[in-house]
Amino acid sequence: MMIWRIEVSEKKGFYDAAGASVERDIRDLGISAGKVKEVRTVGVYLIEGDASERDIRKVCDNLVIDPVTQDYTFS
Repeated sequence: MMIWRIEVSEKKGFYDAAGASVERDIRDLGISAGKVKEVRTVGVYLIEGDASERDIRKVCDNLVIDPVTQDYTFS
């Protein structure tokens, strides 16, 4: 049995609302903009089973991401 790790993130050039929110919170803590340039979020899914790479791609392409605004990687 295998565990697949899928990471989902916003494509470059698309707004990452969760990342922007954390970035604002960092500034509210008094940490200056020079110390933290950018915050980007990554969603992680773990799928355990005997799924093939083809199966995982199908799950990602059809269920996990918005193909217009998001990218994914898996291992």
